Amino acid sequence: MLIVILYAIVIALGVYFGVLYNKRIIKDYQESDRRLNYFITVVVFVTITVIFFSVILARFKIDSSLKNYSKQLNQYAINNYSDNDFVKNGFDMTKINENVSELNKSVSELDSVLHIYAKELGIPNFLYNWANNFIKKELQKKAVIVNTVGKSLNSFVNKENFITVSSLLNGLRTAVMKTVDTIVFVIVFILLIVLGIYVFASLSIAAKAKKKGDAQKREAQEDIRFV
Repeated sequence: MLIVILYAIVIALGVYFGVLYNKRIIKDYQESDRRLNYFITVVVFVTITVIFFSVILARFKIDSSLKNYSKQLNQYAINNYSDNDFVKNGFDMTKINENVSELNKSVSELDSVLHIYAKELGIPNFLYNWANNFIKKELQKKAVIVNTVGKSLNSFVNKENFITVSSLLNGLRTAVMKTVDTIVFVIVFILLIVLGIYVFASLSIAAKAKKKGDAQKREAQEDIRFV
């Protein structure tokens, strides 16, 4: 119900801006073109406003869902596998040079721990597998970095320089949201371009129509003067 109300408000705002633009700009169009362009303007503003709102709403819903899933998966691991060394203590990144294989083993164990519960939460299998593979690949890359430069540059590591269930899930959420934010930016940028093109085109047409109208008024006044 709340979503319906929000969309109604967004559509009303789109109509308002469209009508306002009509009064400021489209009113200068030639009379034969005004009615159609009044309608087109409202459609353009409503469409852009609705798409913009939908994209922003989707962004926040995805972020909220990821936070919720991360919290539930982390709590599930703590509640049901508190005796697991990785779940209980995490992995000290300062020891990665000594035993990289231990980290890989811990992540594989975590996979077996969370996979079943992820299904119960309704997370699609293909999405879970993608997330699992992404974490493993990122950890492999970070392990190379740690071994090379001697320090962690890992978004999967917490403030204490440990990899934990929570830090892994948070790192995954951060990575996903970076992609989502990029997509949102691209869509918003395209919307701004479309709006800019429409505004530029309508201003140009309005200016020409106004210039033509002014010229016709001057001619009419000159004709009256001669009569």
